Amino acid sequence: SIVLFSSSVLAQQPEAFSNLVSSYKYASNPELRYSLDERMAFWQIPSVSVSTFKEGQKEWQFSHGLSHESGQLVNTDTRYQVASMSKPVTTLITLRAMEKGLLTLDEYIQPLLAPEFAKVVMSPVTLRQLLSHKAGFNHTGYMGVDSDQALPKLNIFTRSDSKLGVLKQEFVVGDYHYSNGGYILVQHILEQVYDKPFEVIADQEVFEPLKMVNSSFVQPTENQENTEFAHAHRYGEWVAKGWHKYAAKSAAGLWTTPTDLTRMLLAVHQAYIGDDESWLSQESIQQIDYPGTSFMGLGFFRNHSSKEGYVFHGGINHGFEGHFVLYPKLGTRAVVLTNGQRGDQLAQEILRAVSLTEGWVDFPLYQTEVLKVDLEELKPLIGRYQYSEDFYADVFIRNGLLYIQGYQQDAYALHKVAENHFKPLEFESTFYFKFSKTGKLTGLTQEAPFYNGFAKKVK
Repeated sequence: SIVLFSSSVLAQQPEAFSNLVSSYKYASNPELRYSLDERMAFWQIPSVSVSTFKEGQKEWQFSHGLSHESGQLVNTDTRYQVASMSKPVTTLITLRAMEKGLLTLDEYIQPLLAPEFAKVVMSPVTLRQLLSHKAGFNHTGYMGVDSDQALPKLNIFTRSDSKLGVLKQEFVVGDYHYSNGGYILVQHILEQVYDKPFEVIADQEVFEPLKMVNSSFVQPTENQENTEFAHAHRYGEWVAKGWHKYAAKSAAGLWTTPTDLTRMLLAVHQAYIGDDESWLSQESIQQIDYPGTSFMGLGFFRNHSSKEGYVFHGGINHGFEGHFVLYPKLGTRAVVLTNGQRGDQLAQEILRAVSLTEGWVDFPLYQTEVLKVDLEELKPLIGRYQYSEDFYADVFIRNGLLYIQGYQQDAYALHKVAENHFKPLEFESTFYFKFSKTGKLTGLTQEAPFYNGFAKKVK
């Protein structure tokens, strides 16, 4: 049977929370460390909840901050939306279905699809490709609706007039493109073979066997009785109606706690090393580390650049962000959840600090060396940059940092790495501000794996 646990709930902040490690460092002061409260204020994050395990042994849980605008404090049972961390759970459900003989990973999915979903599959694909983001589908399904609105049915994404995004197979099958769309199809397939709603399948296959009592894919409506749910927060403001709901539950819809997620990761670890195969077999669970790419396994990202490889996943929803790490052989892991935009940045700062304090094996800090800049140097860069007729980005200053925000997109801080060269920390891209021979700012060039082009400064 699955080993259960009860970690120690700490009243005082753990040592790591006085030594947070940012994702950037200044050449003049590379060892700068921060307190939790400093970084929560910097990133404008109302609350954080953390659970850790080391080498299969319970460590500690800690929660801190505000659950919602009323001033209610979070505790270790407060539930958070975990966004794309839903995808590893969906993968584990799929593996359970595979062990029951309901599905296979490497057969084409078309016979399993209802006609409205089958019509969007232009090239044959497998479940393995869907779960590894290699089935050619677009990144749709991340837009939700206010919590007081009716939840759309999953087939909304097959309609060409959908305001929540349209599911399309627009990339070459076999190439990696991160995709909520692929997981929409996985959700549909699971509902087809089980003949049950996705949230019921998840209860049956994951939450009930693992005693994850605070986890569900049910999309709740915000009301005064729902005090166990954290409210979403974005850049200093609480989200109206509490949070968004997501029809693409498999990709973005899980509500849970760090304690429940570590419980699941413990079960993954125990199956991975063959200690307990009552929930999933060792052969099945080791699929999560199957190299779909150098950095992507089955539903889990993977890092094998060090002696002990680990798997991980982050999540970004409207007003919720977080991150987890698991060393599947060692059983060392940590989960960090927040109810604030840019919370993934805070989560990774916490994970870096925990890795140093707890002595994780070869956990990379991934710090980008940046240059300090004077506010007066940044002010001339403020303005609007036109990429195309229907897309632009605004550059502005917030909290002493330069930010860029594309039309209908989130804002990202830009850090100076060289003269007129700036980088965000959340994704791979470089922005070069361009000047004429007379010194006039004419625009910017963006270079990234997904885009290369020039945007003219228009105001």
